[in-house]
Amino acid sequence: MLSKNQIEQSLEQIQQMQVLYRQVRDAEVLPFSFFSSVFDILKNLTTSLHEMESTQLDAMQKLSMEHESVLSGMAPLLKPSAPEPVPVESVKTEPVKKEIPEELPEKKFLSDAIEKKLLTDLKKAISLNDTFLYRRELFGGDSGLMDQTLSQLEGFASFHSAMAFLDENFGWNWTEEPAFSFRELLEKRFL
Repeated sequence: MLSKNQIEQSLEQIQQMQVLYRQVRDAEVLPFSFFSSVFDILKNLTTSLHEMESTQLDAMQKLSMEHESVLSGMAPLLKPSAPEPVPVESVKTEPVKKEIPEELPEKKFLSDAIEKKLLTDLKKAISLNDTFLYRRELFGGDSGLMDQTLSQLEGFASFHSAMAFLDENFGWNWTEEPAFSFRELLEKRFL
């Protein structure tokens, strides 16, 4: 068992360090004696903790050996008997029939519903960085044109009609950034 005396000594050492830290708390430059004292306390504390750990390990090992000797004396009593084999003929199996629906139901997630609700206003759905990127790369730096286009896109009923509008008016290459990310934003808005 751990010595209560060892624990009390460790606690006193920790309290000594607290006192030292409080004494130098507001000092701009710490004295060398502070470091020396703290290192000595830490060395003593570490040694004490290692001694306590060693004592605990020895006690646990002794206890483990006692338990092992008790269990080894009981081993013959604990041998499990072998279960009797079941004849194969007595086991009847039937094929498992799995019904696979022709069409899986659409999964609805709360995150999708929240995202769709947030995407009702495209201007709010676009991050600040993307706003600058789209304005510069897709709308030639014209913020008025971008705002007008976003407002018009919100009026479309489907993704395909919005894409047709963009193709007709801008002719962006949808495989390149940032047009690709803008398209993804529109897909989330309409799908």
